[in-house]
Amino acid sequence: MIKQEIEAELSSLLERFENVKTLHGQRAAVRNGHLPEREVLIAAGPVAVDKRGRRSLCVESLFRHAQRLRRERLRMARQRYARQQIERVTHIQSEMREFDGMLGRQPLSG
Repeated sequence: MIKQEIEAELSSLLERFENVKTLHGQRAAVRNGHLPEREVLIAAGPVAVDKRGRRSLCVESLFRHAQRLRRERLRMARQRYARQQIERVTHIQSEMREFDGMLGRQPLSG
């Protein structure tokens, strides 16, 4: 099961960078045989894993791409959090105005 997940993850990575070429026209990420079998300890016990290897001809560009994706996700998460906080404050303010109106008080300015 783990072997299949690793294989699927590697296949999707290779597919994503299928059209990326080096300056010499070679593919940037290619398969490169198998790594030696090793044991991985999981909750069910030790499992032997024979992971297929990959060779990246331009690791730096792949790394930079991953960093950009992480930064973009973080930026989007921060924006989402800020919007949620603004909505929360706006909702609380409207509830306070409504409550003040029920009590016949003047709403607080601000």
